[in-house]
Amino acid sequence: MRKTIKMEKISKQPKRVRNAVALAGLLFLVTFLLYFISLNVSKARPGEITEWRFVSGETRSDIEGDIKAYQKATSANRVAKQMGNNYVRLNDRISVGSKQTRLIVKTNHNPIRIEVNGEKIVDNGYGKGATFTGNSYNEVLLSADKENEIDVYLYAPMSFSFHAYVESGSTAVLNGFARSTGFSFALAAVVTGIVLFVLSLVLGSENRHMSRLFILSVTVIFGGATYALSACLNNSDILTGQIWYALRLIMQLGLMALTYASILACCKKALKNVAIFIPLMILGCTIIIFPSQWVVRIVALIFAVVQVFVALRSIKDLANASVEDVPRVGAVMGLLVYAGVISLFNTGCLFTGIGSMTDSLYISSLILVSIVTYVLFCKQIVFGKLLYMERSRQLREDREWIEDTTTLISKLLVGQDTGTNLTDAGSYLAHMISKYAESPDADAEVHFCIGVLQDNGFEEIYNDGNVDGCDYNEIYEHLSGKERKLLIGSTSVDMLFVTEARAAIFHFQNILCGISLKLENIISTAYANLFIAYQNIGIQRNMDDMQEDLFINLASIAEEKDKGTQTHQTTVSVLTYHVCSLLGMNDKKANIIAVAAMTHDIGKIAVARTILNKQGALTDEEYALMKEHVRYGRDILSLRAGEFFEEAAKIAEQHHENFDGTGYIGIKGRAIAPAARVVRVVDVMDALLSKRSYKEGWSQEDVKEYILNNRGKLFDPAVVDAVIAHYEELIDIRQEIIAEDTQ
Repeated sequence: MRKTIKMEKISKQPKRVRNAVALAGLLFLVTFLLYFISLNVSKARPGEITEWRFVSGETRSDIEGDIKAYQKATSANRVAKQMGNNYVRLNDRISVGSKQTRLIVKTNHNPIRIEVNGEKIVDNGYGKGATFTGNSYNEVLLSADKENEIDVYLYAPMSFSFHAYVESGSTAVLNGFARSTGFSFALAAVVTGIVLFVLSLVLGSENRHMSRLFILSVTVIFGGATYALSACLNNSDILTGQIWYALRLIMQLGLMALTYASILACCKKALKNVAIFIPLMILGCTIIIFPSQWVVRIVALIFAVVQVFVALRSIKDLANASVEDVPRVGAVMGLLVYAGVISLFNTGCLFTGIGSMTDSLYISSLILVSIVTYVLFCKQIVFGKLLYMERSRQLREDREWIEDTTTLISKLLVGQDTGTNLTDAGSYLAHMISKYAESPDADAEVHFCIGVLQDNGFEEIYNDGNVDGCDYNEIYEHLSGKERKLLIGSTSVDMLFVTEARAAIFHFQNILCGISLKLENIISTAYANLFIAYQNIGIQRNMDDMQEDLFINLASIAEEKDKGTQTHQTTVSVLTYHVCSLLGMNDKKANIIAVAAMTHDIGKIAVARTILNKQGALTDEEYALMKEHVRYGRDILSLRAGEFFEEAAKIAEQHHENFDGTGYIGIKGRAIAPAARVVRVVDVMDALLSKRSYKEGWSQEDVKEYILNNRGKLFDPAVVDAVIAHYEELIDIRQEIIAEDTQ
């Protein structure tokens, strides 16, 4: 209840969005610095030629023939074209020694013509109407023992970059491949994607995150394939046609769409936004049919606009997503924003003609985004599996001691010989304490003795032979004036059972290694139920009723763990009865639901006190553990059959479900059990009015307004109408319960 109120009163959207923007900004800053360093700060590679003479022009004729006024480039001021000019010519003289030398020129897929000593050596689409080429890598052999005059002509209607260097050796296609780290990274990405795909299978097909892991692993594999194609185009001149550039661009757009899909797959409401990328990818294929600069720019612009649209809509959905569906929601949103920002940056560079982000930086960023998202989901799955295993283990243990407690009660109730019954119950309780005590010595036995009140004081009716000098009168004097007649020491336990006609004391000692919180819960629950059973000795009472009392007492233990809610259990029960009556239920049905409502938070017995009593808001991980109490409560109450337990299990599981389907589990509308719909309103009403460790109590008018505002959203409209129509009456009943409790 606590986290729901906090989230409903103070939306977590702004915080999550701020975290996402901050993370995206930080990641983009790092990426931009790497981009800037690669363009402006990094030193020239060995053999790189930087001191070119160059000139740019609007048309081909502007750079043809004899050029008298060249600009001079240096290692600090690289070759650049003027804004609005699409053509660039570069000229230099390169002296070559006796060894065979080759000149390697890399551009941004610009059509190029290279002349050596006036002879055309390379003509890759220049002057043939091509807007771009498949390869960005070009090489020519230079004549040995002479000076070679080099003229390079480029057509760059879009982005422009130019790097040239010389190196020794003969022309060999595999040379570029061998040197490139891109192929190594691409291979590593593909292998990583395959490993992640296999890991998805290992994690189990029943996991709801598995499909998301498949998409993420496929995205990593596709990213590796995209990187491999880019590395091939950047390090060889095998693939020169425009179709390869178009295919590279389409694959990059597809990688971006897959990245969006893999991130948004964690949220069903957000994932539907990805559908718009399907017609966009079809549109992107027009680049192959119409390979012009404006088709590329228009497709890129439309893609960028759609990315912004999808991101904005998805952020809204992600901001409201549960931590179980989206682990580290702020981080996932940040990765989504970052993926979009680097794509927008590239699009902006494309339109302005500035050198775009290198393929290696752009593609590797998207691959790393997918891998990080995969890791976040894996962590969530492992955490969920561990949580499930722990809950199953704890349920098995609790099933065992609840069964033991039921057996313990039956031993006290069966027959009329009080002495024999007490001895049997004491023996079984000593066995239970030994069984659940965290003692390293499995053979260590708990010793106990029993005394009953006679005319002249307490008389010992049983001693297992290991307890010396137990002062029953002292125990009686100490416990008789206390409301809870139970004293749990460090290694001993004293219990007083008393009625108007009789009294009995159980004393247990030799509880090695102390008493853990779990054992304290077991002892407290056993005592509470033994007390009721002791009062009913000799009275004919249905065992089913006694079992109901057992689970109600167990729920009381859970309530006591959650400080500040001592009257919550009773208040919810009484108000539930009145609301059920207002809704027209018969008295028997209303009474069953009201009593069952007392166990609605029984699952909190499995939640750590540090979480229940924490000051301030819970973390996402703590919230996930808190939410588990509804399933745990259902499992505990499902241990028994009968109408009471059937209603109680439904209430425990569904009392945090919202009418619009946004609750803990996601059950919606009339699919939520009627009893749970009533308890949902009553539980929230009392919780909001009450002061807790993490909040002050709300005013009656604020609570009334809150309930009305969430009619049909959080709450069943029919229940809200009944509560509001008799609001003052229900408030008065609640005040009476609180007044009685404080007396």
